[in-house]
Amino acid sequence: MKSKLSNSGIDVTVKDVEKYMNRYNEVMMGKNGEKAKELCLSLLPINIIVVFTFFVFIL
Repeated sequence: MKSKLSNSGIDVTVKDVEKYMNRYNEVMMGKNGEKAKELCLSLLPINIIVVFTFFVFIL
């Protein structure tokens, strides 16, 4: 694989491919989805406050 990458003329390293595969596998296993859910739940109170404030000033 290393020789094919170096002979291809493309500016891609083995580490780039490994990073891509790791990210791909994490997404497929749902790790990033779980992280996103946790982030959304942690930001939910802030979103509610922003929406409430928006409607108070508009109305």
